[in-house]
Amino acid sequence: MISKKNSFFKTIEEITILFFLLINPGRSFLGKKLNFNWGIIWDIISPLFLVAGWSILMELGIRGKNFDLSYFAFILVFWFGFSQSVTKLININIPKPLQVKKGLNILNIMIANFLSSVIQIFFRMLITLFFLHSLSFNISLFTIFYAFFLISLFSFSYGIIFSYFFRNNLFLRDAHNLFLQFLFLSSSVIIPVSILPEQIRMFLLYNPLVHLFEWMKISTSGIYLDYIYLEYFLIFLLVILSFTPIFLWMMNKEKNCWLRG
Repeated sequence: MISKKNSFFKTIEEITILFFLLINPGRSFLGKKLNFNWGIIWDIISPLFLVAGWSILMELGIRGKNFDLSYFAFILVFWFGFSQSVTKLININIPKPLQVKKGLNILNIMIANFLSSVIQIFFRMLITLFFLHSLSFNISLFTIFYAFFLISLFSFSYGIIFSYFFRNNLFLRDAHNLFLQFLFLSSSVIIPVSILPEQIRMFLLYNPLVHLFEWMKISTSGIYLDYIYLEYFLIFLLVILSFTPIFLWMMNKEKNCWLRG
């Protein structure tokens, strides 16, 4: 009989292996005694090129108005982290050598994916923070770290719930990729809701990400919008978090289907 202590360390070992291999399976090496993924560094750095490109355009005033880099750089970092984390959970792919591994379960897989995504977002955030701080930008550390915590939980719960419904439906997964593009344009990432017509703004305010991202801007802009409520995002997050264990339980019941990828 396996002791609880040995079982715990076995679980940690499985999560660790999955953590390194699920970040970027195409850039991983799986050996008898060595598991390494050099795609970790690339996955952390590559979205920052997009963040830098958008930030430079906005700083130059592509919309006819100059904007502070800290106004939206972190929002871009968190958005790309959210979209990549969710996409990874929905399109999860277990390397074949691990599919036959005994004891592998959905919870370990999802935790490994969650940790890999969160750590990548965290390092991108630190890189952005270091860069902007070196340029003497005024940044609220509380706002940035609190938003990081919230977007991480939101990504995990959102990804778990939608991965359950989309797992065996390629059409829905492709449609969801299109939906993410719409969400990018409607989440106040690039286009602030404050400059939109009231009729459109009222519709977009149902999107919880709008409230999170606009709340982040307050510490930099000093502008409070009476229709932005962080509490709305927190309530939405609490609701989907409460459903997450249920979907994990249902996934585990169907784990043979899931582990086949």
